[in-house]
Amino acid sequence: MPNILYISRFLPSRKDLGGGGVRTKLLWEALKQVGDVYTVVYGKRNEKLDSCTSSYHPEHGYWGNMFEGRLWRLTGKICNLVINPCITPMRLDKWFPGIRFDFAVGRYFCAFNDVRPWNYGIPTLVDIDDHPLEKLNTAVLQGQVSWQSKLAMKLELAYRQYYIKGGWIVKENDKRYLRHSGNYDLLPNIPPEVHEDYNADCGERQQALLTVALFSYPPNRNGVDSFLQTIWPDVRRKYPDMEYWLIGGGLSEDYKAKWSKLPGVRLMGFVENLNKVYEQCLAVVVPVNQGAGSCIKTIEALSRGRIALSTTCGARGYEEYSMALAGQDGDNETKPILIYDEPSTFLHGLANYVFDAGNRQRLEEKALQIVKERFSFDKFCKVIAATVDRQIFL
Repeated sequence: MPNILYISRFLPSRKDLGGGGVRTKLLWEALKQVGDVYTVVYGKRNEKLDSCTSSYHPEHGYWGNMFEGRLWRLTGKICNLVINPCITPMRLDKWFPGIRFDFAVGRYFCAFNDVRPWNYGIPTLVDIDDHPLEKLNTAVLQGQVSWQSKLAMKLELAYRQYYIKGGWIVKENDKRYLRHSGNYDLLPNIPPEVHEDYNADCGERQQALLTVALFSYPPNRNGVDSFLQTIWPDVRRKYPDMEYWLIGGGLSEDYKAKWSKLPGVRLMGFVENLNKVYEQCLAVVVPVNQGAGSCIKTIEALSRGRIALSTTCGARGYEEYSMALAGQDGDNETKPILIYDEPSTFLHGLANYVFDAGNRQRLEEKALQIVKERFSFDKFCKVIAATVDRQIFL
């Protein structure tokens, strides 16, 4: 069995990190089927969490911190993508003495901010999920960062990709950003495991829409805020009894105060067991307008047998299972991800697919079928094993 070094910013077993945390955990579990996994996470200095998990906390010094801060500001504070050439990366032998690693896997490019396995001759793979250049492009288009930021990030990525052998992406067109793109395999996001007690056919459905998200992540928070300003007032005018349930941690006090004043909005905070809210909601809203990769919250809705009313951004990576809402939807009425772009199309989706019991049942059954056939953990593991065999051991 190979020894695998898994580098993550956060502990894979955490449950409060949103969609990115789901993929971090799934990748960790899948690598355990390939070999013995030793995990290092950013945290308290040299904290030993168990025999196979440790943490690091670099001490950069005044000039190193100052230089890193300038690089961080130049890249627009978007992707935590900074390698500071003025500092010495953390030494691997301090974490797991005597262990010889056959290869390393980094969760996002930022896993290598302070840990650089290639300095020890260790073949290195990266799981990209949301590509930082795509995320930066959306920010540039919205005027949040400058072309200088984009140039700085391209230079950073060129440096990292020089040493990285390959890895995984969530959608095919991310290859356009990559050096040696043929070495990266498509690994779509899959939903977290649905607890066996979940009942998708629960008869206790309430007149409620649901969004589950980590609100400390700006695209999630900004997307919901935009939805509440532009779409929700029209929904409430047409359906005065409709509620909007917001599940997830990380919401600031300012936004709590702002959103809680809106009619029909219920802030529920972090909920560990989501069975009840998914069972009782009519449909799921995915309102994100910025970001990269694909939204796990979208495929999680399908895994729960629920329609996803989504922006175009929220449906990225799942285009095959999506249809744009319009006055006439044509022949594509078996796709459970419904894309809206304004209040009228969102209301059309509610009236024709969510409140129409027959259409809703058909799309919910299709959602469960898609997840079962295309987005299983078994398929996820097979892709990872195949990539490792091709990139590391051939």
